[in-house]
Formats: sequence, structure tokens, C-alpha cells
Amino acid sequence: MNSDTPTKSRSRRKTWIAVLCAIALTVLFVMLARRPREMVTFRIINRSTQTPVTDVHLVIADKWTTLPVDKLGLPFLTGWRTQQMVAATGTIKIPVRRKVDRLLTVTFEAARYHGATFSLGPGQSARSIHYKRGEETYWDPPLGTNKEEVVVELCRKLAGLGE
Repeated sequence: MNSDTPTKSRSRRKTWIAVLCAIALTVLFVMLARRPREMVTFRIINRSTQTPVTDVHLVIADKWTTLPVDKLGLPFLTGWRTQQMVAATGTIKIPVRRKVDRLLTVTFEAARYHGATFSLGPGQSARSIHYKRGEETYWDPPLGTNKEEVVVELCRKLAGLGE
């Protein structure tokens, strides 16, 4: 019976070490994943009437790392994180990472409106909106009272064109 005791003791020790390592890795992951963010409010309005555009579909693409993970060729590992949302009332808040080397794009699509794409570049000072109007595209600086609010002015499509 004494010969089994050291084996059980080593086995328990290995189990506890594995459990402590798993806990440490979980804490580290949570700390890295839950970095401070600031909220940016997007108000989506009709360019001509200045009224809110409802049921706007957003696709948010966030460059979460500057490492060249795309070059690894793994289909499940990419440097971009995407999510889809709907701004039902024409206003939506999304979290933006504070890290200065991150990139963010938000694409806005609504029925009967031409789309737009908001871009936030490194340093969060390179902000622009790319508007689509049929075949024509143009860039505008975003409207808004401060860096936490962006006004996106969508243009209505003409009846029978582009629908």
C-alpha cells in the first residue's frame, strides 16, 4: 500500500498544477480580452430630410491585432473580427477599442438608401465616411459634435433605380 501513495501524490500534484495553470490562463485571457473601450454613437439620418433612418443594418469589422496572423493560412484565424447589428431607431452605440494602432470599419445598409462606410484609422484621428450613390462614390469627414458621436447621412435611392 505504501508503494501506491507516492504515485497518487504525484498524480494529485500534477492535477493541481494543471488546474492552477488553467485558472491563470483564464484570468490572463479575460484581462486581455476586456480592454477598456469607449462608446461611439452613430446617428443615421436621411440627408435631405434630416430625419432618422430606421432598420439600418451594420457590419462592423475591427482589426484586433497588428500581428500578421492572416499569413498563417488558417481559415479560422484572421486579424479581423466582424459582427452584425441593426440600428432599429436610427441610433446605435458601439464599443471602440482605445488602442491607437487599431482599425475599424462600419458599413451601413438600409432599404431604399445608398450605403455608407465609416472608417476609423490608427490614432482615432483618421476618421472618414465613404458614401455610395449609384456608381458614384465620395468621401466626407463625419459630422458630429465630438469624437463620441458620428452622424451618417444616407441618401435615398430614386424610385426604380438601384432597388
